[in-house]
Amino acid sequence: VLSATADEEVYGRLFGDRLEFINLSGTELEGRVICHTGCSFSKTGVLKDPESFAERVKQDMATHGFPGIITHKCCTEKKKGRTFLARSGRKVPVLATFGALQGIDDFNGKDLAVYGTPYWPEQIVKLWASLLGIAYTEEDFSFSERVVPWGEYDVSVTTCSENPDLQHLYLWLAYAEVIQAVGRARLVSNNCTVHVYSQLPMSGCQLAD
Repeated sequence: VLSATADEEVYGRLFGDRLEFINLSGTELEGRVICHTGCSFSKTGVLKDPESFAERVKQDMATHGFPGIITHKCCTEKKKGRTFLARSGRKVPVLATFGALQGIDDFNGKDLAVYGTPYWPEQIVKLWASLLGIAYTEEDFSFSERVVPWGEYDVSVTTCSENPDLQHLYLWLAYAEVIQAVGRARLVSNNCTVHVYSQLPMSGCQLAD
């Protein structure tokens, strides 16, 4: 398995002693990832005030100069065959959306920005937990903001449970989609910049907040 989103803990549960995990996350990049961790920009949070979200993105776009974004599909609108961020007055092009990123190579070598922490619904987390053999009860699911370890960082984020196994699964499912979004620029071989607006920092990133 060759994957940019592979997680040793998750794959260890899938394959057990058969797993030989080779971590290449320290590979030197030609480009840069700049993580802005001040806000998660989850789907729920963004939809509470889409006007403020659109205004924030327009301000960031003016400051950093990226030509378009990747974000939640529910935050987009189509005009004359093109996709834009809703409530942005067609000022913010949406290049792609979470859940439809694999295999896209149109943004190879291009600057872009990624907005959002695409958390999966509780029922999907439960399905994954059952697949991975993580025991849980209904009482284990209690959504709240908690400080949890994330790679070399401790982050304060909303998690689905106090159970560390469920926490890690919940965050990894969202993080994997963010990694897919960042990967569209092919930073390993291109000198370009991706700004990531999410509370889950990436290994080797430059922290802006």
